[in-house]
Amino acid sequence: MSGDATATFFAATKAAGTTVEVDFGDKTTAKHAIGYWSIRGLGAPLAMMMCASKTPFTLFLYDIVEKGEAGWNSDYFSAKGEYMKEYKLPLWNLPFCVDRENKEIIVQTNAIFAHLGRACVFNQLV
Repeated sequence: MSGDATATFFAATKAAGTTVEVDFGDKTTAKHAIGYWSIRGLGAPLAMMMCASKTPFTLFLYDIVEKGEAGWNSDYFSAKGEYMKEYKLPLWNLPFCVDRENKEIIVQTNAIFAHLGRACVFNQLV
């Protein structure tokens, strides 16, 4: 990653069990990041949009493990409160999309689809 200001906005998180940099040979800082559980679910089509447009991005995958009768546990649960305070976003949820260039975080799947559609220039392909 380069040392520009884009790299400093939500560049990493220890709560994600896996972080994947998808760069398509472009070694500049990815302008977007997507966060979701480490299952396909709602995060998969968002990542597919980025791949279809060959737009570099970071993928943060959050692990969740069963605690038996006690329910489920994830490092995401404790990090979520910190994210809400640091980024002043009270409705933080998965999936989320980080727009590092504009220093925005978008939550809610359909809002992310719309944002990535514009960012990946899908509106000009029709």
